[in-house]
Amino acid sequence: MPHNTCVYKNKKIEYTEMPIRCQVYEMWSQGERVNCGVITNDTKIVFRSSTSMVYLFLQMSSEMWDYDIHGDLYFEKAVNGFLTDLFGKWKKIGSNHEVTIVLFSRTFYDAKTLDEFPEHMKECLQQDYKGRYYEDFYRVAIQNEKNDDWCAVSTQLRKLFTTYQETVLRCHDRQHFKIPKAYNSTATQGNFLEVLNISLNTFEKHFLDRSFDRTGQLSVVVTPGFGVFEVDRELTNITKQRIIDNGVGSDLVCVGEQPLHAVPLLKFHNKESLTTVDDYSLPHWINLSFYSTNKKVSYSTFMPRIKIPTLKSENKENVPKNKYEHSFLSCSQSENIHNSLFDYDEYDAQIFQPPPAQSTCSLQRIVRAKKLLFLPWKRTFRTL
Repeated sequence: MPHNTCVYKNKKIEYTEMPIRCQVYEMWSQGERVNCGVITNDTKIVFRSSTSMVYLFLQMSSEMWDYDIHGDLYFEKAVNGFLTDLFGKWKKIGSNHEVTIVLFSRTFYDAKTLDEFPEHMKECLQQDYKGRYYEDFYRVAIQNEKNDDWCAVSTQLRKLFTTYQETVLRCHDRQHFKIPKAYNSTATQGNFLEVLNISLNTFEKHFLDRSFDRTGQLSVVVTPGFGVFEVDRELTNITKQRIIDNGVGSDLVCVGEQPLHAVPLLKFHNKESLTTVDDYSLPHWINLSFYSTNKKVSYSTFMPRIKIPTLKSENKENVPKNKYEHSFLSCSQSENIHNSLFDYDEYDAQIFQPPPAQSTCSLQRIVRAKKLLFLPWKRTFRTL
């Protein structure tokens, strides 16, 4: 792109030397989005293809069946939240990606020796640096598909979610064979680097039988974790070199809560001794982002009925012996209504009883009662 030229949003640019066409999607200046600008030597240009080969990996670790702070499953946050927003953005900008979606996980077995497993399982097992036996599972949901509406894919992923864990944990069940207990690993102990190499196995052979309507390569890993992974050092070096050599974009999307330390963080396996200091690394070749929804918790509508007693009192001579009695008295000083320890029953009855049709005094009394911060410590509720 020539320097000292003006560009604006949605401007179409064509190169005469090579048959390449591009369009300006968005521009940023000093952290703010702008509609036009001038190309200089300090301008950084990022190319994004709208016709890429995209590999979407969903890590089905044990956290996928946990709930976030809003009460939603992390799987719902990943599929109903992130993937729905991603597919909507693709449709808005007119992208025509070729997408492959893979569900992956790692299963550990409670066994100390290989002899505890039947013969049909021994060739599938591997052993980590702690001596634990494990097996990696991959489930291809869709492969090399192009679609204008991805709603059907989201429905298919929800169906796979309901049976995934039981199918994986009971994959090797046979009659008259005793199998050690299997359990799903956490996101930190999962097979994160392994799935990146699966996509690299395809991307590094892109020149064989290549489709000329595909101009980009991207692998996205969606995890319920928070960006920390326990990995092997040798596998990390191999993955890093392959990603840089092939020019593949690797994005990591975490739907878990963002920690207070720097991420992504790779914790290397310490194979020599378990007592030595741990070794970590911050990979610059992985683009990390945290997905958060716009759902808001309306705490302002919740009226607590428990008043926390004060820890310190200036006048220690007048402090009652019972701390709950002191809290109740401090509540009742401003209002003379409900001066009994058992008034929460009467208070509930007034709140949930419909007011008379032609009585304004009762309605005012109920509204006044809603404004009270009341002591009863047995129950809490939401006001209507």
